[in-house]
Amino acid sequence: MDSKNTLLDDISAEIGFTATVALATWFGGKRMYVPEKFDENHIVAKVIGPLAYRRFVSAFGPALVFIPKGAHHERHDRWKKVYDRLLLGQPMQQIVDEVGISSQHIHNIRRDLEARSILPVILRTPPTEC
Repeated sequence: MDSKNTLLDDISAEIGFTATVALATWFGGKRMYVPEKFDENHIVAKVIGPLAYRRFVSAFGPALVFIPKGAHHERHDRWKKVYDRLLLGQPMQQIVDEVGISSQHIHNIRRDLEARSILPVILRTPPTEC
């Protein structure tokens, strides 16, 4: 979990959270030309709404902008699921089965959570390998 602002953070500050989620869902992973002038008939205006699109054009146009996919939500969701299960003391294999990631990935998440003091190190038990 990076604490630095991402491009999606910056876009969200301009157009709002809901419009940013829609933008990343529809156009994420692609380069997009943001025009100099607002056009209410542009596909992006129809997807995120004309007011949000007007703000987007004003803040980012004219330019070619890479729209990230917005995978941060999925990563945070995965981290939260691992966190909840570790707090419950669930066995590694159960976490693997429920979250759908490898035991190594769970260990990496655990280390990151501990390093950020989100998960107390005292909860660490000897790892049970799958």
